[in-house]
Amino acid sequence: MSLDNLINNVHLNLSMSEEEAVALLTKISNTFKNNFFRKNQLKNIQDDVEILFSTLKSSGYIDEYIQCDCGEETEIYPLKTTHCDYCNQLLKNTFVHEITDLFKLKNELSQELNLRNEEILKSVIDDHFLGIFYELKDTIDTIIPFLGAGTSLPLGLDNWPNLLRGMGGSLKQQDRDLFDKRINKGDYLGAIDVLKNNTLNLSTDEDIKKHIVRQIEAKYKSGLAENYHNIKDIINLEPAFFITTNYDSSLIDYKEGDTYPYTLDQIEDAHELLNKGKQIVLHLHGHLRSPRSMIITKEDYEKLYKDDRIKSYLNAIMGTKNLLFIGFSFDDEYFKDIYDNSFKNLGGQHFIIQNNLHPDEARDMIKAGLRPISIKVEGTSDFSDNYVKALKIVLKNLL
Repeated sequence: MSLDNLINNVHLNLSMSEEEAVALLTKISNTFKNNFFRKNQLKNIQDDVEILFSTLKSSGYIDEYIQCDCGEETEIYPLKTTHCDYCNQLLKNTFVHEITDLFKLKNELSQELNLRNEEILKSVIDDHFLGIFYELKDTIDTIIPFLGAGTSLPLGLDNWPNLLRGMGGSLKQQDRDLFDKRINKGDYLGAIDVLKNNTLNLSTDEDIKKHIVRQIEAKYKSGLAENYHNIKDIINLEPAFFITTNYDSSLIDYKEGDTYPYTLDQIEDAHELLNKGKQIVLHLHGHLRSPRSMIITKEDYEKLYKDDRIKSYLNAIMGTKNLLFIGFSFDDEYFKDIYDNSFKNLGGQHFIIQNNLHPDEARDMIKAGLRPISIKVEGTSDFSDNYVKALKIVLKNLL
């Protein structure tokens, strides 16, 4: 038996990357563990059952058995067993016996995959942050993913700074300087005020919302393969629900079940809705299907976060849940303000995944009540292809 050979054969025979082969084998191992299974049960994991099964079987990581139904008695025997313990007849399909082929994974496969996954995990998470990763893993059943703009960038969309800069072309130089200054400080709502006060084409909330909707619809890449983004990886965590500050519909596009984007003012009874197990997507700042719901001004923002009714909804929704912030930058004043206003004092342990954190930056987050996990990402872009790959490894290891 050789795990390297098995991974390589799955990679070649099923035309997938070695990382995908490891993920597939891990899923099989976690699904069946020490249990018996039939060959056709692999269909629930991978369509190419015959290829997958023959690859697994030839690897030596599968033990073969026979299930014999003899009258009212059922027994499972190792493959080489020849006779039934109950009637002493040959183990084959007859009017006396009903025979089913069963299989079981060797314990070595799970053990070796665990070691391999730990090696892969350590390649993207610095040792300083592994302990916090395992804290997150231990509480995964209580985790609610909270998605920021970074999760939508791989789908072709802009972050707030780039979205805003594309709207400031008609500003005079003095106004443009103030506009850029506010963007650079992370004061995005303040930058929108500059637009409203100093342009004709973007002088109203409605004008700006229409522009944002058009930009999202024009740039959004729908149906993008899973290896180019992390939306499906986040959905696979199977949380009770999702929260996002994004306007786009990426979460509901890639998930099954309830595909309606909710806002807080649409939730009359938080417990009733969330207890239905619909895994709703809560768009905290509105969504493009309903431009009126989009929060783009300081007035909108303050109305949302200072409303006692909204605060009570957030408390009811969160209950004993813990947040996992993905796609946010802690350097971003916009995120800090959202966190400080509504989530810092909810109780529980809240986590944030960011890339290439310095220990001093991590300590600042810990002081703010966040448990940071830093992923190692090559390059300068915060949400590059390398970021997507590293985050994918982290999210899959949480399962």
